[in-house]
Amino acid sequence: MAGKLQQIGLTMSAIDQSKQMLMLCAAKYADIELKLGNVLAIPFMDSTFDYVVSSFALHHLTEAQRELAWGEMLRVLKPGGVMCLADYMMQDRNEADAFLANLISSKATKLPMMHEQVDLYMTHTHITEWLLSHTRQVKSEPLGNSIYVVYAQK
Repeated sequence: MAGKLQQIGLTMSAIDQSKQMLMLCAAKYADIELKLGNVLAIPFMDSTFDYVVSSFALHHLTEAQRELAWGEMLRVLKPGGVMCLADYMMQDRNEADAFLANLISSKATKLPMMHEQVDLYMTHTHITEWLLSHTRQVKSEPLGNSIYVVYAQK
C-alpha cells in the first residue's frame, strides 16, 4: 500500500516497535519518514496527519490498549482527517462467544487467525460504537473471513 500511495504523491510516515521492520521498510521505501514507537504513544505531534492507517496490528492489543491506540490515532489526526483501520474482527460479542464455543467443542489445537489469544479478537460493534462517540462519521466494509475495514472522520 505504501508504494501505491507514494506513486500518487502522498508523503508518508510510519511507526513500528520493531527496528527490524523499520529497516525492511527503509530498504523498500526510502522516502518514508520512519520512527521507532508504538500505537499506544505515537511519536508525532497533535494534528499532524490528514490520514492515519493501521492494518492488522490492533488485534494484538487488549481492549483497553485498543481504546488508547484509537485515541492516539485521533490525537495525531488533523480535524477533518480520516482514520482507516483494517483488521480481524468478530461482528459482535455473540459471534465471538459462538466462535470460541465452536473452537472448544472441536478440540482445535491451532486457531485460524494471527494469534492464539481469543480474548484479543476485537468486535466490529465495539470499534464502531467507540469511534461513533469520538468522531463525526464512521463507515465500515466487511472484506470476508472476519476482516473489516473501518473508516472514521475526525
